[in-house]
Amino acid sequence: MTGNTGPAGATGATGPTGPYFFIEAESASTTSNLSNVDGTTQYISLIANSAPSTTPTNGQATVHAAATLSSITFTLGTGPGAGNSRAFTIMVNGSPSTATCTVSGGTKVCTAPNLSLSANDLVNVQITNVGGAAASTLTVTSTYATATRAIGP
Repeated sequence: MTGNTGPAGATGATGPTGPYFFIEAESASTTSNLSNVDGTTQYISLIANSAPSTTPTNGQATVHAAATLSSITFTLGTGPGAGNSRAFTIMVNGSPSTATCTVSGGTKVCTAPNLSLSANDLVNVQITNVGGAAASTLTVTSTYATATRAIGP
């Protein structure tokens, strides 16, 4: 048998506020066909399949929230060949960033260092062909992650 319920007790002290974060991570992959013209600088999108162009604004995408771009990997279908190379640079607002790497000879893959981005940055990829590197497909993969304080002081 159950008896009557008594009055509620006193409310306890509020616990400490913790660092509540909302984390968003997205991965993107894009594939393009690259020419073999020596000295050519081409631009492509970082997030969508696009035809390479010599126009520096080709493929620019707007960053919607401050984030870190990581695991930036460039994979060629065919290595550049002996004495040839391809340099890849993430462009931010039309200027080269520190996220760059080079594939040369028979190598097909390189990874660029992480890159911090700000809201409203414009990003795309610059590709520089040195020495008449073999025509090839290129796949670019990366992860874009934000960490935003969603709750708390």
